[in-house]
Amino acid sequence: MEVHHPHHHSSPRNFRQYAGEFLMIFLAVTLGFFAENIREHFAEKEKAHQYLEDLASDLKQDTAKLNASIAFKLRKQQQVDSLINLLLSPARDTFSKEIYYYARMLPIREPFYATEGTLAQMENDGGFRILHNKEIIEKINHYVASKNKIVQIQNLEDNLSVQMRTAANKIFDARVFEAMLNPEKNSAYRYYIRPPEQPAPFTSKEPRELNEYANWVVSINTGQTMNRMLMLQLKEEATALIIAIEKQ
Repeated sequence: MEVHHPHHHSSPRNFRQYAGEFLMIFLAVTLGFFAENIREHFAEKEKAHQYLEDLASDLKQDTAKLNASIAFKLRKQQQVDSLINLLLSPARDTFSKEIYYYARMLPIREPFYATEGTLAQMENDGGFRILHNKEIIEKINHYVASKNKIVQIQNLEDNLSVQMRTAANKIFDARVFEAMLNPEKNSAYRYYIRPPEQPAPFTSKEPRELNEYANWVVSINTGQTMNRMLMLQLKEEATALIIAIEKQ
């Protein structure tokens, strides 16, 4: 006895079915593409937000550093004025202790170094391309340019300081300078430097050498003054940038 198995003949698929399947695949791919773009958009937005948050924190640290550097330069300017007036005075021997103290303090510097962490990371990672706020980008560029000017003047001060020390060698006794610095005994004094207890002799009172040293002191003071003005400007730019970031 033969057993016959029924054969199921499927009807040929028409164009609408193929078109429907193609449309479903197309929609799935398109939606996946858009979903990935949206995900990347939100990821970049979150990353940009983190960059700006970190940058604002760095700027607040810079503001505190700038306040300290500006105050330091104001004190240094007062010391410079006193040093020049006393050194070039006919009564310089009467004020030798004060002159030695100001001259010993003058080479000390407290340069400003900005907090570079976030800006360096943004530059290395291409983080600037995901910042879309033109105002913030412009303020960052201005801030970086102003900061670089300060660094340039600080480097100039280093070079001038070498010349000033050379001129100072002709006037001041190194043994007196050495005795003025004592971290153990002078803990109450700034930088552990204490004025001489007794009048200190000058190794030269030649007007030409005194004037040479005074001129280098004036040059240092000019750089300090310029730098202080730039620091005040940089502080204003940092404050404005922080406000713009917090608005963002």
